[in-house]
Amino acid sequence: MPEERDVRAATERLFVHDVKEPGSYHVYSGSYPFIVDVVSGRCTCPDARFRRATCKHIRRVEMLIGERDLPELPRRRLDPLLLERCGAGRAPSEATVATGGEA
Repeated sequence: MPEERDVRAATERLFVHDVKEPGSYHVYSGSYPFIVDVVSGRCTCPDARFRRATCKHIRRVEMLIGERDLPELPRRRLDPLLLERCGAGRAPSEATVATGGEA
């Protein structure tokens, strides 16, 4: 079973934009952007700041840049924006879809 934060990072509609500084990204969750620095592993969201957890924003960026695997979930559950940017080669297999996530 995938970790809940990985599931949220892969299934929620999150918009990721590169910024000028290497390793820095703006991740829009709703209308507010959080700043992710993948080099330091930091995010400005409350989950990362107060719980000191690897939040869904950091995880989403890591998925996009290939530093974190996509969770084994049916493709239909994954955010289409994530699938588009990651490419079909990194998405769960069709067998995963056919079995409802049980590959």
